[in-house]
Amino acid sequence: MQKILLPTDFSEHSRASALYAAQMAHLMNARLDIAHVTDIVPSVGIYESAQQLTDQKLRGAFNALVKAMEEAVGESFAYETFILSGTTTSTLAALAERYELVVMSSKGEVDLDRFFLGSTTKYLIQQNQAPILVVPPAYTFKKIEKVVWALDSHEVTTFKQIHPLPVIASHFNAKVEIFHHDEGPGEEGLQLDLAIFLEDIEYSIHYDFGNANIIDAILDFAQDAKSDLIAMIHHPRNLLLQFINPSKTLNSISKSKTPLLVLPERRVE
Repeated sequence: MQKILLPTDFSEHSRASALYAAQMAHLMNARLDIAHVTDIVPSVGIYESAQQLTDQKLRGAFNALVKAMEEAVGESFAYETFILSGTTTSTLAALAERYELVVMSSKGEVDLDRFFLGSTTKYLIQQNQAPILVVPPAYTFKKIEKVVWALDSHEVTTFKQIHPLPVIASHFNAKVEIFHHDEGPGEEGLQLDLAIFLEDIEYSIHYDFGNANIIDAILDFAQDAKSDLIAMIHHPRNLLLQFINPSKTLNSISKSKTPLLVLPERRVE
């Protein structure tokens, strides 16, 4: 893994994701790109001085954030900072395509430039363009020793569909606990060769035949397994289907107390 993207609004809610991203990037020898999006368009003339004051304020916020991240890591780490102009959601969606992993917070608040990070996180997940690692507020980073991968019966055909899950598991020598909830008659089971996708990674498979809500079942299993990371594949759906049958992945974000790695469903190459 070479580059990780950290969008930030500098809020207290996003602090946990910033510290998490810094420590993960440091341990994985990856560069961390820290980005903030502002809706102020670069200009000249009468608005130039106001823009300079805004840029100065943002640079001060970047410096304070990086200092806190370096304290969490214990030393300096490789990073770059970016101030981007445009609409937050569309700007970050275009930027996220270039990265192997995007680390974000599950909650946000209106802070600088009306950047509401919580809804932005959900928007990027729905765009299905990049792996999003969602960090709960106040979560403290710890070495990833166990990953719970919640899998349904959808087929997985390429490594790109589940990247960076095996990369993270392999780097931290983590065990992968695969959780599959049986949905009753017509259930097709797991549609992949795990030995290929998880080569040299220790894993086990757990089938759930209970009647509990699937989201609660996944989160309860992850808690009982003392998981450090939960992974799920997000399957896109249209607006009507989202209303009738909301995304299990998105519904898991607000409930999970464990970082959640959302893997986008990708086309076969």
